[in-house]
Amino acid sequence: MTKLYRVLILLVAFFGLGISCASAENVVSFDPQIAEVSPGSSQDIKIMMDKVPDGLSGFNLTVSISDPEIAEITAVSFPSWNLIPESSTIPSSSVWIKALDALKKVNPGDTNVLLGTITVTGKKAGTTDLKIPKTRIDDDNGSRIIPVVITGNIRVLDDEAPVDDEAPVINSVSLSDSTPNTGDSIVVAVDVTDNVGVSSVKASGVALTNKGGNVWEGNIVALEGTHSVSVSAMDGAGNVASDNSASYTAQTPDNLPPSAITNLQSTKGTTWIEWTWQNPKDADFDHTVIYLNGAYQTSTSVEYFNATGLQPETSYTIGTRTVDTNGNMNKTWVNQTAITEKESVPEIKLPVANF
Repeated sequence: MTKLYRVLILLVAFFGLGISCASAENVVSFDPQIAEVSPGSSQDIKIMMDKVPDGLSGFNLTVSISDPEIAEITAVSFPSWNLIPESSTIPSSSVWIKALDALKKVNPGDTNVLLGTITVTGKKAGTTDLKIPKTRIDDDNGSRIIPVVITGNIRVLDDEAPVDDEAPVINSVSLSDSTPNTGDSIVVAVDVTDNVGVSSVKASGVALTNKGGNVWEGNIVALEGTHSVSVSAMDGAGNVASDNSASYTAQTPDNLPPSAITNLQSTKGTTWIEWTWQNPKDADFDHTVIYLNGAYQTSTSVEYFNATGLQPETSYTIGTRTVDTNGNMNKTWVNQTAITEKESVPEIKLPVANF
């Protein structure tokens, strides 16, 4: 069999049978997204993945600097979960890095996962892109993760360049939910700009991820009560802007049912029985559900129920359960059995004969 024929068979198997791929919603970005250095100075840049819904088994990435005359990659370091770290020769304008999470330290559902850190060193004044042209990332199921890669930027400043003392401008802060339940996740979206470039954004201490352009997003956990979301944005020069305009109010859901009715009593006739009671004192009490001999009758907020059209000398059992305004129902039945009165028979008087 010729080599060409074998290659064709492999291509048919690859594209015909299909290779399982994970969602393309994952985002790989740099932190900081814009790095500023002087000639001869260095800056550490983290490579981050925003989320790994199905875990992370390993990866092989190529990181490249577009203009090798502006800067170069001089060091590579790996996160602690990487069991077998590998990288190509440095310094270089392009380096590949490999990692393997053999001990499953990266868990499914983790966010803001550190893939590695590169150190870039400025060579001469100018601006160049930082890219990841090649990726091979697999989740714990062996499926391919095809991420969206956000290009970074390296700015090598002239030693005589003016100092940047202008802080970023936070244009808007929005929350996905302003009235969540306690413990819910709230998506915080921040639109922020800077005269040079924004390097990081945080909301209530949580680092947000750049989603492209001026938008940064992340998730915070709702705490009980009313809280302002403290947002801060920093540029490469260390200038910081703050915003506390967004807030939310979180409440813990009410899962507690109301108390049961009390003082259940009855009065009766031959064809009717009237039951009376006292409703519970709970502030959120709404109504009492009434059953008669196991059959639903009505739901009422008043303190009585009159059953009519009954049979004389017959036993009837009322069943009650209370419900509050949130729909919580008391699981305890309060029941009572009563017997209708005997039907009276009119007395028949016979005429008396006088002899």
